[in-house]
Amino acid sequence: MGKDRADAVGAVGSSGWCPLLFDEFTHTKRSPADILENTRLVGRPLRMATPQAAWRDLKRVGRNTHLVDARALADD
Repeated sequence: MGKDRADAVGAVGSSGWCPLLFDEFTHTKRSPADILENTRLVGRPLRMATPQAAWRDLKRVGRNTHLVDARALADD
């Protein structure tokens, strides 16, 4: 994904608002093992989802799918 992408973070636990430098937190019921399997260490404190996992979860929650560049998904 390009540098003009919007960041979203999957979170487990209670719902709420958190003032961080991310556009959105999305609650997930995925297991910790599934999250670890579908994310990568990228030199930051938080892991980053693989493009395929991010697309899968965006489609599941039905939000922000219009922001995805399908060509970028095909490149990965």
